[in-house]
Amino acid sequence: MIEPEEQLNLWDRMEFKKILAYAYLLIAIFFLTRLVYRSLKLVCCLKKMDFQEHQGIKVIPPFNRFNNCSIFHYIVMDKSALESPEGKLIFAHEAQHILKGHAWDKLYIELMCCIFWINPAIYWVRKELHRLHEFQVDIAVAEYYGKTNYASFLLNMTQQNQQLDYMQSRILKNQNELVERIDRLMRNLSPRTKGYQYLLFVPCIFVLIVSFSFIDPPKEKISTTSAVKNSAKTIVLDPGHGGKDSGATNSRGLKEKDLTLQACKMIQNELEKEGFQVVLTHSKDEFMMLKDRAAFTGDALISIHFDIDPSNAKQPIGLRYPKAVELPKIQDQSRELAFRLTQNLKIKD
Repeated sequence: MIEPEEQLNLWDRMEFKKILAYAYLLIAIFFLTRLVYRSLKLVCCLKKMDFQEHQGIKVIPPFNRFNNCSIFHYIVMDKSALESPEGKLIFAHEAQHILKGHAWDKLYIELMCCIFWINPAIYWVRKELHRLHEFQVDIAVAEYYGKTNYASFLLNMTQQNQQLDYMQSRILKNQNELVERIDRLMRNLSPRTKGYQYLLFVPCIFVLIVSFSFIDPPKEKISTTSAVKNSAKTIVLDPGHGGKDSGATNSRGLKEKDLTLQACKMIQNELEKEGFQVVLTHSKDEFMMLKDRAAFTGDALISIHFDIDPSNAKQPIGLRYPKAVELPKIQDQSRELAFRLTQNLKIKD
């Protein structure tokens, strides 16, 4: 009777890492699909709206949850308020968002949120990007209308309840942000200081990219071309069992995994003396799945096992070789090697 390989447990058979990867991709695809759907729906809605050009920018009336905001080259606000002092500030604020191309930044960060949805850092980056946009616009508008007048305008906006969507250039988010914006506005920051603050965004992006950059090294594969030395054949020896899979155990406590490893090392030593290049699928006591054992490439592959035969009617060593339908040469050479090893192995009591 030949001792079979240990059956894989449920965890190994499920390949949990692959399940998590597929789940991650499915959720990312869902978020991407939702973003595309909302964007197309918004574009279709904008095309149906009547607009009025004001200072070269298209102004459309409020719709759905959009009001006092900019959407790419559109400004959504009440047309009748364009000539009022408050309306002029709203228009100037949103016009700056359009001139600086902030909508494209927001679309890009939304795309990144769909792809890296599992990383909490991306949501912090999105929040900081919004704060940076508002700070840039506050400085530009305040230089034209005056810091005091613009700060009063921001305070007046706190009295209005506006529901805003993800694509909007938001004028005001919350009270804490308002205090920070006014504080920054009233301080005289030099252009160099402002530049340093903007550059802080760069390492944040770098850390975000690095946190999602990983290399999963493939299982070691020995190619025939790289392993051949002096035109010698490349032989792969697989010690049966290993690690948690101890294989058979005799009455004296000897484990099959230990014997197969020792035998493979002895055979390796003898074959290398004959000029062969020999590779072990594992050179220490460790568990390997069958598919990983078969991943090694050479001219011949032999798996060594010790069998249990109470009657001692046959030699207690089993040599297995792959049935390579697509590579019959490897199968033939492995079978020939297994036969010759069987004829020359000496079993001591």
